Amino acid sequence: KSDVDIAVITETILGRKEKLVILNKILLALAQNGYEVDIVIKSIDEMKDKSDFVGGLPYTLLKEGKTLWTKQA
Repeated sequence: KSDVDIAVITETILGRKEKLVILNKILLALAQNGYEVDIVIKSIDEMKDKSDFVGGLPYTLLKEGKTLWTKQA
């Protein structure tokens, strides 16, 4: 069971290798501070495609999630 659940929403669909790089960076940083974390990486398009499915992860994230950081253009 995790202490923190994190969703990383990207502008484009990422490949498996790119996702693993992001996952490793986040997990390493948080694990060094003693946190157990679950991480999901989805693109904006993947979120939009499934955001109407009540009970699904994108729906729940959009309704209950908190934005921690947004990249400035």
